[in-house]
Parts: sequence; C-alpha cells; structure tokens
Amino acid sequence: MKKFTLPALMVAAFITLTSSCQNNSKENTAQQKVATFNLDSAKKSIDDQNVAFQKAFENSDSVGLANLFTSDGKMFMPGAPSIVGRSAIASIAAVFIKMNIKRQAKTIDVWGNEDLLAEEGTFSLFDQKGTEIEHAKYLVLWKKEDGQWKLFRDMWNTDLAPKSSK
Repeated sequence: MKKFTLPALMVAAFITLTSSCQNNSKENTAQQKVATFNLDSAKKSIDDQNVAFQKAFENSDSVGLANLFTSDGKMFMPGAPSIVGRSAIASIAAVFIKMNIKRQAKTIDVWGNEDLLAEEGTFSLFDQKGTEIEHAKYLVLWKKEDGQWKLFRDMWNTDLAPKSSK
C-alpha cells in the first residue's frame, strides 16, 4: 500500500474542496439565472414589442419597424431569399407599407428562457378594400439586444391554397 504524506493529503483535500465549491458556485449561478427569469414578464415584453411593430406598420415607419429587429435580424418570407439586416428589412417593410396593406396579428404562445424566446402566432393582411389577401402562421425567435427583446428571426408561411395558373 502506498503511503501518503500529510502535505500530499492536504493538497488532495484542498483540490477536492475547491472543485466542489466551484461546482456549487456554477450551480448557484445557473439557479439564480433561472430564478431571475420570469416568462410572464418576458411575454409582456413581447406583447409590447408587437404593439410597437403594429404602430410602426400603421404609421408607415419602415425604419422604426426594422429597429425592432436585432442588428443581425433576418426575415424568411415565402418564395423569397432571406432578408438580412435592418436596412434590408426596412426596405421590404416599405414595400408592404406602400401597398397600403393593413395587418392584424395574434400571438398564440410564447416560450423559452432568458437567452431566447419563441413566439407562435397567426396574421392576416388586407387590401385597401378590407379584403383578406393573406392568412398565415408565423414563428419569431426573440433575442435580447441592448436589454430589450428584439426580433431575431421572423418566418412565416401562408395558409391559403396556391393560386391556379390557368
């Protein structure tokens, strides 16, 4: 049997205690993060941002709308390449705004954690006469930037059947 000296035992005990404290510290930090995150509060923030989105749309403010996205935000529209960055998002928003389209959206659910939230919802677009021209479902990933929840990825697809090419 190998004999251990008192200094060797002390070093081994110190290492064991130190690693145990570090693990507890990491666990406590993770627990504190979870304890400080409140999903209901995050959902309220998403609701507020959705109101700001709708107001920007109604006020023909494509730049304000784009600023609700993260600096690296992306939109994924059906039948189109990805729209990347605030400038491109502002440009596509301006196209929709110039078409005098009206929008109604409804959040179905929001889930996630302090790092990333997902929102599921539906929306409809209406022409100048009030006729529904689009009904779709969407998923938005939200990410905090500068302390605010912002749209990080915005993707949707239509519920309407493809138009006949007759």
